[in-house]
Amino acid sequence: MDKIQPVNVQGRHVAARGPLPIPPSEQGQPVIFQAGGGSYGLELAGRFADGVYANPMTIEDARAQRQALRDAAKRAGRDPDEVKMFAGFMPAVAPSREAALERRRFLDESVDPRQRVQYLGAMIGLPLSYDQIDRPLTARQLADAEPSPHDRRSFRVLEVAPEGWSLRDVLAHGVIDYHPVVGGLAADVAEQVQEVLPHFHGHFPASHPFTRA
Repeated sequence: MDKIQPVNVQGRHVAARGPLPIPPSEQGQPVIFQAGGGSYGLELAGRFADGVYANPMTIEDARAQRQALRDAAKRAGRDPDEVKMFAGFMPAVAPSREAALERRRFLDESVDPRQRVQYLGAMIGLPLSYDQIDRPLTARQLADAEPSPHDRRSFRVLEVAPEGWSLRDVLAHGVIDYHPVVGGLAADVAEQVQEVLPHFHGHFPASHPFTRA
């Protein structure tokens, strides 16, 4: 440590004496993670990233994103295996299956529910209001709903809503979240991660803990 000199960075917005008294990482530099889609983000990840946060909703989507990332790394002259992709999901673990869905509802309340209902409506082309949050979409609304071609999550809404859930429960299913939602007992979540998650299409299938009897 006596050979390490202080950095003494002094700038307008940051100041640090440095360095940290910890050994360097094996690769000799901090691990670089990249998040965000689009062509610019992909090229940035291919050139510099060690890991990339991704949000695939299906196994096909995950494979496509992974291949695009590998291709970007090749274009940058890197070994594609140097860049790791981390696909996200959102578990809700609770003592019972009903409690898991209730936990999702509770978490949703931390964000303005009025805003979430409006956002839900925008995704499927309906002027939804907060007054309907504890009621399902009507038959007329379901007939008029159209998924946005620019938002793949909107198709998930129209897979869940016709099952008769209230708008509050539709939101609790994670239809406007950017990662698949998996909920239930700890064993249920583990099983879903191992078997169902790679094929997850945005709603709870017939065998899923959140599905009504």
